[in-house]
Amino acid sequence: MRTIFDIPSLKSQIQEIYKQLNQPSANAVQARKQLAFLEEQVAEWEALKNEIHDLQELCSLKDVDKSLQQEIYGRIKEIEHKCEKYEIQVFLSEEYDKRNAYVSIYGGTGGDDAADWARMLLRMYERYCASKNYAVQQTAVSYNDKGGVKEATLYIQAPYAYGMLNGEAGVHRLVRLSPFSSAKLRHTSFALVDVIPELEDKSVSVQEQDMRIDFFRASGPGGQNVNKRDTAVRITHIPTSVSAISQGERSQLANKERAYNILVSKLYMLQSKESAQKIADIKPEVALVQWGSQIRSYVLHPYQKVKDHRTQVESQNTDKVLNGDLDAFIESFIRL
Repeated sequence: MRTIFDIPSLKSQIQEIYKQLNQPSANAVQARKQLAFLEEQVAEWEALKNEIHDLQELCSLKDVDKSLQQEIYGRIKEIEHKCEKYEIQVFLSEEYDKRNAYVSIYGGTGGDDAADWARMLLRMYERYCASKNYAVQQTAVSYNDKGGVKEATLYIQAPYAYGMLNGEAGVHRLVRLSPFSSAKLRHTSFALVDVIPELEDKSVSVQEQDMRIDFFRASGPGGQNVNKRDTAVRITHIPTSVSAISQGERSQLANKERAYNILVSKLYMLQSKESAQKIADIKPEVALVQWGSQIRSYVLHPYQKVKDHRTQVESQNTDKVLNGDLDAFIESFIRL
């Protein structure tokens, strides 16, 4: 139920949370986070309402000179921009949309070209997050011997991170002149993007006998080991083959905890899926990462165009898109 514009409803929810906090509860931390979020929502809407009221008073003045007209037009544009932001939030009303997110990227069909394409996607999402002031951290990156990315995971902390990025999940197709071909032949590469929310309610527990835990050294571009100790951790859930890696923390223990949290989030989402097709979205090893399954195509040769096959949104400015300018694609998918 979408209540983002319903200020009385938001205030009622705030009062209910205050009542909960006055009673012993195991969910106090989560309740305080929800309280802070709701109070911020109410404050933003009330500030916007005051801005509109002030603008109405300015517009009602009889003697408006050119300078004041310019101020009014400028403030109208600011309010329109804020309203567009809130409009997107109206669509982000699903259960996990407000959560932080894990974005994983896997090189698919295409060998070295596919690994290089995964590297380009990793950079694209990092730059998108930077443009939005999202806190982003590489929790794991596995490189091949040519500096391409075999597998990578980003941890993104921001309100609505999962809701904003969930539509990026799927196969991304790249067409270009291969930098790995001496004949400079055109090559098609594929990479899979997987997006899951960070779950704070760990309603899924994993039995120790169902896990295989592997420790290894984090590697950098070119395959060299960047740590002298085996601090990186991969945890595999044996019954489903779902796995999670963490190497971004300084200690083995911290990486183990992060990998476990990612694994639990994956298993919870896997458990909540209703069809085998959606299970494939969570398990990259069984997803068909090849021709015909892509959600978006990035063509760099013989012409330049990025096209989303679900929304039909296109851009000829491939450089901007690959440098993180994804707003048109992300917002159009959210509005579907």
